[in-house]
Amino acid sequence: RTHARSMITYALGIGASTVHNTGDNYVLLATHPKGDAGVYPAGQRAVSLAMVPLSALAASTHFAVLRAGREMTNQLHKAWRFTLVGACYAVPAAIVLAIAAPVVPLVLGHEFDGTTNVIRLLAPVVVLRGLSVFPMNGLLGLGLSSLRTKLLLFNAFFSVSLYLALIPKYSWHGAAAATLISEVVSFIIAWVALSITQRRVDRLDSP
Repeated sequence: RTHARSMITYALGIGASTVHNTGDNYVLLATHPKGDAGVYPAGQRAVSLAMVPLSALAASTHFAVLRAGREMTNQLHKAWRFTLVGACYAVPAAIVLAIAAPVVPLVLGHEFDGTTNVIRLLAPVVVLRGLSVFPMNGLLGLGLSSLRTKLLLFNAFFSVSLYLALIPKYSWHGAAAATLISEVVSFIIAWVALSITQRRVDRLDSP
């Protein structure tokens, strides 16, 4: 029963992250089935490709966070260390991505000329989304998987609300704006939640 409950909690978090990360594509496709619905996902995939090393770093540090356990380490400090390491890649990667954006239409064809602007607008997502995973993992290290899932569910509902509000009227520009806003909110919430919970744990553990 305990394992089943943990599995459901973790699965809900994964599902919420998927909705948060890809919901803009579905709304754009439903409201603008031609033109922008092809250009925007192409730019988004280029951004996702730049995030692969960050995803690998997050996956490689995941077990270290869980193994440390609540009583053995400061998860806030650990999240900061992993974030600094990730930022050494994420910030230059976002800059290079924005500079190299015009190369994508040359590879895919002139019908994807708008991809350049999409990539440049979404380049900050590499930093925001790539680095918010570490405080989220820190909540797991504190044994707060349910709180982590609740935050991910909130992020999913918030981002979908933005997608539905902005994309029908502003097309891919609305999708990019909604994505950036939701990523900023997700980043802030993750760090605030870990900071508050870590302080509570420290107070409980202090003499």
